[in-house]
Amino acid sequence: MPDISPIALAAIIMFFATLIQAIVGFGSGLIAVPLIIPLLGMGSTQAIIAVTGLVTGMSMIWRYRSYMEFKHVWRIIIASIVTIPFGVRIPDVVPRDAALFVLGIIIHAHIFFALVLA
Repeated sequence: MPDISPIALAAIIMFFATLIQAIVGFGSGLIAVPLIIPLLGMGSTQAIIAVTGLVTGMSMIWRYRSYMEFKHVWRIIIASIVTIPFGVRIPDVVPRDAALFVLGIIIHAHIFFALVLA
């Protein structure tokens, strides 16, 4: 088997995770994060997920811009601007095990609400 660099493997993982995101509507982080962290570490994984999410989100906004009601979107934008700095600081302040435990609870809750209550 050819030797694949961790970066190339992470790119392949992100491709398939983003493909699942496009088909199902969520899940790129669920698939990519646990597979990329052992390859590149927490910090690089956060950056990759953030950039991929930004590019994917911006392309979806551009594609569906005619269907959006921007008077409702402003609330989300303001909430994001307020809360993003807290999310950036969490890895420096909260112990890794505690952060992963809480993240697991949030992911399971999101799956429950997306699949059962939607």
